[in-house]
Parts: sequence; structure tokens; C-alpha cells
Amino acid sequence: MPSTRQKTDLIWRWIGRWKPRLLLDKWAVIPKLDDHDPVRKDGVVDMAGSVVDQTNSECWLSVYPRLWKESKEYQEMTIIHEMAHIHTDPVRDLLMKSVKDGTLDKKDVTDKVEDLTNSIAKIVYLAYRRTKRKEYHL
Repeated sequence: MPSTRQKTDLIWRWIGRWKPRLLLDKWAVIPKLDDHDPVRKDGVVDMAGSVVDQTNSECWLSVYPRLWKESKEYQEMTIIHEMAHIHTDPVRDLLMKSVKDGTLDKKDVTDKVEDLTNSIAKIVYLAYRRTKRKEYHL
């Protein structure tokens, strides 16, 4: 098992690698190593979590001990997943608010989904260009 310093360095390296690829250059992504594994009501043990502040362009990334029992590839994918919440959380927040209020503004939902779709399209396009191949397989 890596030391705390090694874990922190690795997380910062992944953040640095994926921020530009996920179009998150303007965002502050702040990692925090936690010393406990949170267990959800359904019994699932989380490996990482994120809190996204769209107003201040900040994302706090919590990394739990369970993550370090997985392969390096899975660890990195988990960090990417948590950072991707920066793109997806606005849609989730809007839908959750709509459920709570009993209202659903079609224009708001459409706008947020378009933003999300645009982000995904840009990420895929840039990944394709980097491969310099004619075909790109996800």
C-alpha cells in the first residue's frame, strides 16, 4: 500500500493529466484523503466522492481507503469519474430540484443537457484528434 505522500502525489498527477482532457482548466480540483470508508444505505462502500461548487468553479474530491485496494487503472478511472461530476452535476441538481418542487422547466433541462452534451462531444473530439487515427473506439 502506498504511503500518504505517494497517494497524494498520484492523485495530483491524475488531476493534472485529466483536467485539460475533461475541459476543466478553469476549475480548482482539491483532493482530500479520508481515513474512513463511507457506507451508503444500500451497503455500497464508496471509494471516492466529489462536492461541486459551480458558482466558484471548485470541486472537492474525497478519496477513501477502499480505493487503494483496486488496480491503478481503476483508481485513475475513479478520479476521472469524480471530476466528470463537474459536467454532470448541474443536470442532476436541476432534475432533483424539479422533483422536489414538482416543477420541470423544459428549457432549463434542455439547456443543461445541451451543455453536458457539448462537453462530452468536445472531450471525445479532442481525444480523437490526439490519437491521429481515422477511427476512434471508446
